[in-house]
Amino acid sequence: PMLDLMLERPTLCHHDWRADNLFFDEDGDIVVIDPQIVGVTNPAFDLGYFISQSLEGETRAGRGQELIDRYVATSAEHGVELDLDEITFATRVSIALCLMYGFVSYPEYEALPPEGQAMTDSLLRRSATTIEEFDAITAVDELLAR
Repeated sequence: PMLDLMLERPTLCHHDWRADNLFFDEDGDIVVIDPQIVGVTNPAFDLGYFISQSLEGETRAGRGQELIDRYVATSAEHGVELDLDEITFATRVSIALCLMYGFVSYPEYEALPPEGQAMTDSLLRRSATTIEEFDAITAVDELLAR
């Protein structure tokens, strides 16, 4: 069911949408780099990834719905109408799904350089706190009950 949800509203997504891949040009527009894993998925995946993998808890805390609202509003400004409730739900499920990123490196954790270990630890910590903040497990339970 999680992967089925990620196939709804097929959209070209970056799949590595995090702060160190985002820059601002001289007009204040966002420029996204590092498109090596671009794919087609639910747009909520990029949003869930950004919220759970890129933002420290202190930066994100209490602003999650604001980020989703802004994403939906900005999409509308560019002619893409998204249902706020659907995107919010799919983002919560995406946040749970993104927990995998913190685990991907663990089989090689001991062999990673200290920076890699720190990043792996950070991804897991960010994921866990974001899952809790967004009550993402409840969203997964709701999805499974459908």
